[in-house]
Amino acid sequence: MEGLPVMHYTFLFHFGNISAGAWEHSYSSEYVCQEMPLATLQDNYRPVVAHEFLHILTPLKIHSELVAKFNFVKPVMSRHLWFYEGVTDLGVHCTEMQDQYLNIYMKGAIVAGLLDIKLLQLSHEKRELRKVIHQLSQIYGPNKSFSEKIFFLDFTKLTYPEIGDFFS
Repeated sequence: MEGLPVMHYTFLFHFGNISAGAWEHSYSSEYVCQEMPLATLQDNYRPVVAHEFLHILTPLKIHSELVAKFNFVKPVMSRHLWFYEGVTDLGVHCTEMQDQYLNIYMKGAIVAGLLDIKLLQLSHEKRELRKVIHQLSQIYGPNKSFSEKIFFLDFTKLTYPEIGDFFS
C-alpha cells in the first residue's frame, strides 16, 4: 500500500492490576494490560498492537453500513466479521509472521489467505488480496460504507467471476 490512510495515530496504554483488552478507533487504539517488564510487554503485545493498528483498513476504512452506524446499545454483528478480522490478521501475519489467535481471527486469516491464493491463481500471480484491498480503500472510506448485503458481489465485480463461487 502506498502510505497510510491516516496522518496521525495514537497508541494508548493503561496499566494496572486489571483484566486485559484492546480495541481500535479511527485514529487510535487502546490497550488495557497488567503491569509487566517492558521486554515482556513488547513480546506479548506486538501482534495485538499490529492487529488493532491494521484495523485502520478493515473495518475502519472499508466497512458495511452496519459498521458505519454501529449500535453499541443493541449490537448486530456484521456477516463480514471474518473479512474484517481475517484481512487484518493476514496483515499481521505478513508483518510479524506469527498469529496467536485461535478463534474467528484465525479462521478469518485462513479464509483471507485462501482468497489471496485464489486471486493470485486467477490473475496468474499479478493481482493479490493486498492490491484488491487497496482498490477497495480507494472506493470506500471512513465516510462511505459498502453494503452489508452486496459487498461480496461488489468484490467479485472488482476481481473475477470465480471469486463469487469462493464467497458462496
